[in-house]
Amino acid sequence: MSHSENNDLTHHAMLVAWGQFAQSIGLIQAVEAVPLHQKTVTHRPQTKILEFFVAILAGLKHLKDLSRSAHPIDRDEAVAKAWRQSCWADSSGVSRTLSELTREEAEQVANALDRMTQPIVAEEVMKALQLAGRLTYDGDLTDRPVSSRSTTCPNVAYGHMGNALRLGYQAAMVSLHSPTDGRFWLSVVFHPGNTTSCTQAEAMVLAAEAKTGLRPLRRTDLLRSRESKNRPRLRRTHGPGSVGRNRVACSSSRTTASLLVGPFGSKGNGLYHCLCQKVHVSAIYSSLASGCTKATLGVPPSDNAGEAQSFVVLAA
Repeated sequence: MSHSENNDLTHHAMLVAWGQFAQSIGLIQAVEAVPLHQKTVTHRPQTKILEFFVAILAGLKHLKDLSRSAHPIDRDEAVAKAWRQSCWADSSGVSRTLSELTREEAEQVANALDRMTQPIVAEEVMKALQLAGRLTYDGDLTDRPVSSRSTTCPNVAYGHMGNALRLGYQAAMVSLHSPTDGRFWLSVVFHPGNTTSCTQAEAMVLAAEAKTGLRPLRRTDLLRSRESKNRPRLRRTHGPGSVGRNRVACSSSRTTASLLVGPFGSKGNGLYHCLCQKVHVSAIYSSLASGCTKATLGVPPSDNAGEAQSFVVLAA
């Protein structure tokens, strides 16, 4: 065996593979290039940021597990070498660095991650469009409880988590149906524990669009024009007073669950009003692969015009 070969043993082989991948896409170099105001004693603050990423990839529930788990990552030289670091810092040093980060520095790190991962997202999007002819996003709230005695977690609140009322967060998680991995995560945003899904449906759709860079053209004036066109017919059928009642019903329906969608495009104005009565929100879009130039809106009948209705987008 050659003496140049790396014979380090590790209990975290997948972290070594991920470190090699992070090097290949330039992620490590991008994070190390972010200027941080903190000084270097033994470890650079950028090293501690990378160590925090490694803790996330390892699935550690607590930051202290970097140093206190059965097989501490901060003592794993093979993982450190794979991530181009001479060694790792103690978990307490990582915690101090994270707490001292400014908002501007955190945004720079997040932007570096976005730049490195965007080509991967774009590849998955193109594969989904080629194979399925559409993009399917899944959005849901996932509970993230914390200790009931916690006094340092910001913006926590009591809410229904599992089968109990607990203190913590609700994570708004959005994923893309991926032909490669089945599910490709796009966005995670934390909210107080008492947040409900109906208040975050629109934000999750917009987050997915921002990450993939694709969205259908909004036709927010279409419903209004159809209402005006059908007003004389409503007067003849139901009398003058029904027009006002119909306008109120249409307005209520738009507020709860109207979604006017055209073909994919990089521009477009308007606002999404997604279905708000289900915890699990799935937004399915038609793609340009079908060559459609417009979309028609089919609205199933409902006995209660104020309740959320399912809007079906048909390619024309």
